[in-house]
Amino acid sequence: MLYGQEKALLTGGLSDLTERTRALARVADTLDPDWGIETAAHDGLILHTIVPKHERAAEVSPISFSFQGAFGAEHADIRRSFDQIVRFGSNDTVVLPPEITQRLTFTGPDWLAPQGPYELTLKPIDLSDRIGTEAKLHMLDSDGHRRSSYQAGVSYAGAGSSGYSIDLQIQNDTKLRLKVGDDGVTLQADFSLHAWTPQQALQTIGLHRNLLEFSSCELEIGGQVMSLLRPDLPVPDQATMEALADIELLADDLDIVQRHARTFFPIPERISITERIDIRLARLLVEGHCVQYRGAREFTATMNGRYDPTLKALLSEETVSMRVDADTDIFIGANRVSLGRLLFFHTQTQIENRHELQAALEAGRGNGTKAKFAPKDRERFNAVMLTARPGRNEEPLVPTPWGLPGIDGPAALKSPGKSRT
Repeated sequence: MLYGQEKALLTGGLSDLTERTRALARVADTLDPDWGIETAAHDGLILHTIVPKHERAAEVSPISFSFQGAFGAEHADIRRSFDQIVRFGSNDTVVLPPEITQRLTFTGPDWLAPQGPYELTLKPIDLSDRIGTEAKLHMLDSDGHRRSSYQAGVSYAGAGSSGYSIDLQIQNDTKLRLKVGDDGVTLQADFSLHAWTPQQALQTIGLHRNLLEFSSCELEIGGQVMSLLRPDLPVPDQATMEALADIELLADDLDIVQRHARTFFPIPERISITERIDIRLARLLVEGHCVQYRGAREFTATMNGRYDPTLKALLSEETVSMRVDADTDIFIGANRVSLGRLLFFHTQTQIENRHELQAALEAGRGNGTKAKFAPKDRERFNAVMLTARPGRNEEPLVPTPWGLPGIDGPAALKSPGKSRT
């Protein structure tokens, strides 16, 4: 026997501990002919795992327990998780406190009978062999035709008394949970907005819209296809849908600009109104449009002191036509995005200080003075990316509206502020 050995000094070190543990395991193995017990210590807790000694252990000496759950109103969340685990093996763990499990009945070997009060921790049946399996989710229209498909991976699978539960991972932060039972298949979705790249935002918002709009879905796993009911998703309110539409437009614009500039970063959590306008204008320029450029309100030129006839004629006019090209960058937060060479122009440009320039040049004091060019009536200069318009040199350059909700051009631009994405 091993009486008192648990308190004896381990004079033999680790080998002494190993031998005593082996001897105690031999004693524990004599408790039952059908069931063995594996014991481990973790964070001060002693954990016993019951394992069968042969294939017919559960038939010869069945082990079971049942209880009549005393769920009160204060246990609503526990009851909900408990039902999902028991019925579908959902990916949850629920702890039932003693006030719920007080009516517990145990069937099995006497030595295994638990001593109350009882706190039960329930986990679903493990189907880990399915984790990592490739899956595809197909959206169907009212005629049953596939209109959209998404590739996913099985991140969890569990079983319960009424069916089983499967969790799918699409991209990094989109999770879908399927519950498969006798009454069909239902689906729930969990979306995260954290650290999206433009591509992830477009795909995830598109998935959310498809789950709301399409009549049904199909799930394909390992060559098997199952039909899904209409997803069990709450319909967002109007404000949320408008916010998602704004983010989707932002992501679409930023995706095109990033690919043009070969500069990639997630969508910032906060973007100023001026940054948002710059992203939109950059997208229009990359696509070959002419725009009124937000940041181009005036240009300056430094005089070299020469007062030739061409300059005299220029300064004598109230408005002139002006064209200037420049390498142009925009800044989105801390990210610098290079657009390349843009042509800025306006047919009604004023030299705001032309009278002062004339006087300085005529007096021989013009060297180093600056001419200030600005569109008439304080408009913006137009801009175009000529390399984005191959074969269109003869087309008129007509400014395209900005196309942002509430901000379709410079006239609607108010003082800049912060808008959360």
